[in-house]
Amino acid sequence: YSFYIQECPDGTWLYMAPEVLSLSMFDTGDMVPTNSDMVNRYCSVDIYSFGLICWIILSQCDGFLVPDHKLESNVDDFLFHEFSSQSKIDLTKINLRSLAEKEKLMDKIVNEENLRPRCGSSQLFDVIRDCWASDGAYRPDARQIYRKIKDLSTHYSTRM
Repeated sequence: YSFYIQECPDGTWLYMAPEVLSLSMFDTGDMVPTNSDMVNRYCSVDIYSFGLICWIILSQCDGFLVPDHKLESNVDDFLFHEFSSQSKIDLTKINLRSLAEKEKLMDKIVNEENLRPRCGSSQLFDVIRDCWASDGAYRPDARQIYRKIKDLSTHYSTRM
């Protein structure tokens, strides 16, 4: 049970799921979470991060996004630029050297503004968008993602 008692999220601030950034993932109320519940919560958080990593990879493939979305610096800067370029938050008033400030910023971007990276209309991006559901309970699990991608692969290989 003490596993859920957290004062700050663990992980890389840029890839944190909405419920980790807001710390709501750790709210259990009067419930004593089971091992299964803990595993499910952490798995859905990983699915969110997986979706971001997939987006980064696909964003570098020709034909998936507009040309100005090419990685020119490091991956984290690229992803941060994608989030912040859509945000209405004035970044000049935020100390981006502070980890706590970065986490607060991402919490506002992801939870209050409900922003996610921009995607094309490809069916692969539909799978990625599913991974970014605001509520972890609505994200697909790894088996569902595998099936969707396998079905897409089969669909495209039979069309060629």
